[in-house]
Amino acid sequence: MQLIIDFLIISFNNGGTRSSYYIVMGAVGIAATLFVCHVILESKYKSSIDIETKILSDLDETITGLIELTIKDPPIIFC
Repeated sequence: MQLIIDFLIISFNNGGTRSSYYIVMGAVGIAATLFVCHVILESKYKSSIDIETKILSDLDETITGLIELTIKDPPIIFC
């Protein structure tokens, strides 16, 4: 960010035009857009991992319950 500010100061102090200002602001806009997209995609990725972890945890609890039931009373499962 400091590099952009320095560029603008040098550009305007040395007779820079408005076009250099627009070029820099366009680059800042593109960088900000990419950053926002990165944050949104990262949050979606984390939420999908949370859902997957919950599903696997529930599946593990169900399988564990079935195994315990099979060990305690085998005729219930195999009849």
